[in-house]
Amino acid sequence: MNCQQNNLNPIKEPQLHAKCPAMLRIEVRMNLAKVIKKFNKDQYNLKELHQLLGKSEKNKAISKGNVKMPGRHFSSSAYFCQTGSILMKKKDTPCSKCYATRGNYATGNNIKGNSMNSLAIEYYQNVVQSFDLWTFALIKLIEYHAGKTEYIKDAKGNIIGIVDPLFFRFHDAGDVQSLQHLEAINNIAVALPHVNFWLPTRELTYVKEFFDKHGLFASNLVVRQSQHKNGKKPFEFSKYPQLLTSTVSWDEGSHNCPALTQYVEKWVKKKGELKLIKQFGVCEGIGLNGKHNSCRNCWDSKITNINYTLH
Repeated sequence: MNCQQNNLNPIKEPQLHAKCPAMLRIEVRMNLAKVIKKFNKDQYNLKELHQLLGKSEKNKAISKGNVKMPGRHFSSSAYFCQTGSILMKKKDTPCSKCYATRGNYATGNNIKGNSMNSLAIEYYQNVVQSFDLWTFALIKLIEYHAGKTEYIKDAKGNIIGIVDPLFFRFHDAGDVQSLQHLEAINNIAVALPHVNFWLPTRELTYVKEFFDKHGLFASNLVVRQSQHKNGKKPFEFSKYPQLLTSTVSWDEGSHNCPALTQYVEKWVKKKGELKLIKQFGVCEGIGLNGKHNSCRNCWDSKITNINYTLH
């Protein structure tokens, strides 16, 4: 399966990976052209907002929330990553063992769903040449969910987590595609000052371009530049002292993500039988001290670097 782009120019369209056929690009573009043509900002429904983000009538563009992360998130395809698709082929990089190409991410529905999100970004970048409606749709969807607290339940119906409406993550899979895309994400944060946003990225070029053009990101948007190699210190540039970072398996990290040492107990159904398991890798859960811990440090701009364990 090869989805490496031939170049890093955001105006040129990426080569599609084996599980994202050209027909899907055509389908997404036809659907977007149709919904954009008839869309009215003064009169719309939730289904149309999801369609503006590249989805069909039955699919949703942002996650329902899960027990791992405290809030909802927006994903795209890891195979559309510009820097990441190159790092996938290099040893000792986080991308060489990219979690967004394995496990639940590798199921057919998730591959297609994330690819549709990426193809929509590509369409607004290359065809429409404006992210206005993409931005509008995400603002309205995030705002809709920010007005309520939702619960996560296990197979027995027990509440095991809460979808925190005031924390949102961009790109648990996939990455920024252009300066214009990054500006659109920042505009979403500006429009929703009561919501905390976090964007991890490897696209250093676009981050630098943003700083050169705008100076700072929105105060409620934490953009962390991810180190490309395992065990290396954070990126550091004297010209960009405002740069926030993340590292992977760096021995000198002062703040280490606690998620892999925390768990929730939940009932799951396996082969028709209910079993009680411990799920590790959660922002909220029982920690090594035996107490319930709640972490939001990835969204905290006061923490300059977050160090993660390779997973």
